[in-house]
Amino acid sequence: MKPVLLVVLLALSGVLTGCGRIGYETVASVVPGTGAIDPAAMPGAIGSDVIGLGDGHFGALEVNTSSRVINDFDVLGADVAAGSMQVTTSGMTAFAANDVVMLWQVATLVQPQPPSDAPLALEGLSTGHWEFVRVRSSTSTSIELATPLRNDYRAQGSQVVRVPEYTSVHIADGANLGAEGWTGSTGGILVFLATGLVSVEGTIEADREGFPGGEAIRSQAATDCSGPDEPAPNGAQKGGGVFGGPEALKTGRSPYANGGGGGVCNTSGGGAGGHGGAGGIGGYSIDGQRLVGGDGGARLDYALPGRLSMGGGGGAAHTTTMGLNPASGNPGGGVIFFRAARVTTSSSSQVSAEGWAGSPGPAAGMGGAGAGGAIVIDATESIDCARTISAAGGPLRTQSSGGGGGGGGGGKIFLRAPRVTCNASAAGGGLSSASASSNGATAGADGTTEIVIP
Repeated sequence: MKPVLLVVLLALSGVLTGCGRIGYETVASVVPGTGAIDPAAMPGAIGSDVIGLGDGHFGALEVNTSSRVINDFDVLGADVAAGSMQVTTSGMTAFAANDVVMLWQVATLVQPQPPSDAPLALEGLSTGHWEFVRVRSSTSTSIELATPLRNDYRAQGSQVVRVPEYTSVHIADGANLGAEGWTGSTGGILVFLATGLVSVEGTIEADREGFPGGEAIRSQAATDCSGPDEPAPNGAQKGGGVFGGPEALKTGRSPYANGGGGGVCNTSGGGAGGHGGAGGIGGYSIDGQRLVGGDGGARLDYALPGRLSMGGGGGAAHTTTMGLNPASGNPGGGVIFFRAARVTTSSSSQVSAEGWAGSPGPAAGMGGAGAGGAIVIDATESIDCARTISAAGGPLRTQSSGGGGGGGGGGKIFLRAPRVTCNASAAGGGLSSASASSNGATAGADGTTEIVIP
């Protein structure tokens, strides 16, 4: 699907699925006589805290290298309740007075939903909650906050991220500002604030930095197995997502929340990860073309920027060979989140949080693709793009025999400013070649793109 040019100049919020608009609402307020957003009056990303665009005390950021990571991470040392003004950490990162930190509940330890086509609603769960707070003082394992927390956070699945505060950001042509990959406890996000201009000639990306794909497990050429939680080695590993749980549920066809299911028996393909759209299913087994590929990961039902999540990982394919065989599932896209006064991207730029898919290989099942991640860009004046902003799912992959890997679900994009002129795409992953056969695998569903013009 080709991205649609979005030139939005009215006081409307455009809500899009993949690349098609589906609704509107009036939002926000402006500073009288200026046409600029009043950060204190903004709902959601800016008005939900007193941080706004930050104070710029990091100065100007110039990125001229091929790989630059600017965030530091730690994990919560204990659960913390809404209203608290102190949090504990592991001591992995030394936070300082006047730092802005993001608390983010990335995952929660609950049982996954049973296989179904229904979306997975995050309402009522802590999953996806986040907020910015300023540090008043700190020790090696404790942070005193300047303002009370709005949300509860569980230690398992939550992280603390230092958020740099710049006056301006420039990414030179050929340079890359990237997210740290999700380790299972930290990372998966690129986040910063800028009081002035963010100019992108190079790359801002969080491609394949989200939830991991399932790992390939070698098996014999077994037949007649189809269990939703088929144990290894006949059941391949599921992809990662927003829920944790017992290891017994980590193999088999059923999805693991937004993580794709694994193929079961005789080279069936892995299901793809889901996020803004559901992931595609994995392809047939070669013993009679049975539909035993992994199911696609669920679509997550939540709204940016009130919550944040990453793209689900694809499930692994069933495989009887290893080595160069691309049977492992593929990671989803991570998160890009920044605020600025103005944002411009050039014709040489790339801003993306895409899911990943492996390259076709020997005749065997293919791992499922990762889902697209999330992109939130909030500007008080304008966002002007010369290139597409993308949170697409990884493409459906297949080969001459064995089940194809499902296409990743599209991610989520949220852009807000008084003027937005951008191409934006959260398309689901389909076949990379119109002439290719899917061998039973299906494409991922489109995600969502929302444009808010106050």
